[in-house]
Amino acid sequence: MLDRVSSAKTGSIAGILLITLSMLPMLQGALITPLLAVIRENASEGHNATFLLRLMMVAPALAMIFLIPLIGRFSDRFERGHILVLGLALYGACGLAAFLSPSIEWILASRFLLGAALAIIMTITTASTGDIFAPPERNHVLGLQYLASTGIGMTAPALAGCVALIDWRLNFIVYLVALLLIAPTRALQRHPAVDRRLADPTPTRLEAGPVVGIFALAAVGTTVLWLLTLQFAFHLAEIGYASPVVAGLGLGAPCLAGMASGAIYPILTRYLSLRQTAALAFALMGLGYAVISFTVSLPALGIGLLLAGFGFGFNQPNCVAWLLSRASPEARGRAAAGLTFAICLGQLVSPFLYDPLVSVLGSRATFGVVAGACMLVALAASSASSSPRR
Repeated sequence: MLDRVSSAKTGSIAGILLITLSMLPMLQGALITPLLAVIRENASEGHNATFLLRLMMVAPALAMIFLIPLIGRFSDRFERGHILVLGLALYGACGLAAFLSPSIEWILASRFLLGAALAIIMTITTASTGDIFAPPERNHVLGLQYLASTGIGMTAPALAGCVALIDWRLNFIVYLVALLLIAPTRALQRHPAVDRRLADPTPTRLEAGPVVGIFALAAVGTTVLWLLTLQFAFHLAEIGYASPVVAGLGLGAPCLAGMASGAIYPILTRYLSLRQTAALAFALMGLGYAVISFTVSLPALGIGLLLAGFGFGFNQPNCVAWLLSRASPEARGRAAAGLTFAICLGQLVSPFLYDPLVSVLGSRATFGVVAGACMLVALAASSASSSPRR
């Protein structure tokens, strides 16, 4: 009896830690976005500050693309907790370096190093979630991870803007919160599930077909999401709503839906298989984008944004849950690294895909085309051959 109580308590602590760790990637982006204008104002004359700021935003993803395969292999061969401690220390160090940086180039360099920290944190957090939790509890933790990270995405920019009124560099000090997680992360290494994995560290091959399909769903879902990020404000201006307040409120709607979907996801998986959940997610994205494409009414646009937000909120935890159900404990590091790589790739591809589409078709037609593509993905997922529920 005492063993069961102790195990449940340990699992709860591990779940809280993994949920907290999952917030760090969203935190770093949400903190820097409101600072771009003030960083440009403080840049030295003679700099192409706008270009450097754009490079600054994608710098972590560029570093992650190159480092993730290596980190995935290391995480399957060595103790994941030790690697995660390194990532947390690097995360905090990058924040301190940005705070002390004398120029925009130094901040840019710290952002590249931050990509290494994010690659470690995202990969190890995903793999450890699979190590420690069985599917029912795992789905609950994954839903809460998405809820928490989306909540950070909604609240952190406003807080960062308020802090910037005092000194914009103070926002980088928040990165030091990662150092507070090092001690509980070291304790996580003593979890029984982690010990079982380390008892048999022999690398295991992944099933290429199903895993590549899951990676594709994650990459496509990220690409679909980034159409909103890159184009929605311009889309509103084209249909007569040029106010940045309207754009800000509009982009907050998918975040609200994402938070709700994170709470609903564990319940949804009791009734739908992982494949059916993927089909539902893309159907909601497609329906939401179709509404955005065909309407000019603000209430109708809000409905479209909420529908798309629910789709995004179901797709991300579902891809993780599906992947972890397919990967053995000895291969979860490489599987998690591959998923992180797919998400980064979807993000990096988005501007190169949507710029020519919008130039040729216009904003409304682009949303319509992407809506149709989402419906095709949903149809393919729902009509594919049957697979295990979890």
